[in-house]
Amino acid sequence: MVVTDVTHLNILSIKSLVLSFWITPQHIPVAFLAEQDAWATCGVVLHYLPTYSPELDLIEILWRFVKYHWLPLSSYLSYENLKNSVLNLLSSFGSEYRITFT
Repeated sequence: MVVTDVTHLNILSIKSLVLSFWITPQHIPVAFLAEQDAWATCGVVLHYLPTYSPELDLIEILWRFVKYHWLPLSSYLSYENLKNSVLNLLSSFGSEYRITFT
């Protein structure tokens, strides 16, 4: 479940939830932080991720696969080759190219 609007988050209906934030605690609204104790009693856990954590950023994971596994060396011969290769690869992502975590 992805929560985008915390004003509609009903703590009575939550059994267990982990919220991860890409922003630092000082940038989270005070009204949100004021509810932390109430949420903790309902099993809601807040995690603040490090400011730089590429292993947790989905676009970084995708780009690592593109760069190191899927792009042939010939893609780097020119800007046009690189652009076309990346566009073709991204348009085939999900069908021909997949990331599986096993």
